[in-house]
Amino acid sequence: MDICNVELCINKRDGSKQVFSQPAGKHPIKSDFKTLVNSLEKLQKEANAHLTVMVEKEKSLISISTNNCSKNTSGEMESDDDTEEDEDDETNGEPIEKKIKR
Repeated sequence: MDICNVELCINKRDGSKQVFSQPAGKHPIKSDFKTLVNSLEKLQKEANAHLTVMVEKEKSLISISTNNCSKNTSGEMESDDDTEEDEDDETNGEPIEKKIKR
């Protein structure tokens, strides 16, 4: 007796594949609708759980890289802001008076 399976294949960005499989009956012609529906539901749950894990990993990687970039950028911007404030402190917002030679 042949066993009928339903399969789902997920092709990942790195070129690898993840295959999910569920038995759908003992014979393709004699498989009933209820067995097929149950198999598809199980297959969908497995695939959704796997995809959720993949998405969460990617989100965490993006969040880590974004935080690293923002730390570098904010550090550079702070140093620029400090120099502008220092310049303002020296002049107090007023033009510098030149000494006249006599």
